[in-house]
Amino acid sequence: MSAGPHEVSLHIGKQIDYITSKANSTLCSLRRHSNVNNPCIKQQIYANRMRPVLEYSQTVWNPYTTGAVNRIESVQRRAARFTLRRCRRTSSVTVMLAELNWQPLAERRKAARITMLYKIIYNLVAINVPLISKMHSCPTRTENTIAYIT
Repeated sequence: MSAGPHEVSLHIGKQIDYITSKANSTLCSLRRHSNVNNPCIKQQIYANRMRPVLEYSQTVWNPYTTGAVNRIESVQRRAARFTLRRCRRTSSVTVMLAELNWQPLAERRKAARITMLYKIIYNLVAINVPLISKMHSCPTRTENTIAYIT
């Protein structure tokens, strides 16, 4: 018996609660116990300790509501403030993210989903998903020859 859309939404919500809580507690721990002032080292800490938590199994539980996306993005935004030591409300986090060259996590999830689809289509992973091809003999204005029904 499959779960309904409401049950799936609750499960995704719990997953987002879990990962944001875990990533936020990691960030708080770093703030308390780290006396590193070098932004490059803080970037490495973020990339190695926090981002993997935020991205774990992202191709499975990818959030689709604006609120869920914003909750996850807010963790990265707090990490950017921590990394560059700019905690004033007047400091632009968007500018900080650009300065750090950090992609929005939503873009990273999109790239991961596309990569996973490619791997499934070309049997590069051991996932057997019955993808139903639309079987266009030639590209149309809106779809190519390997379009799939979702």
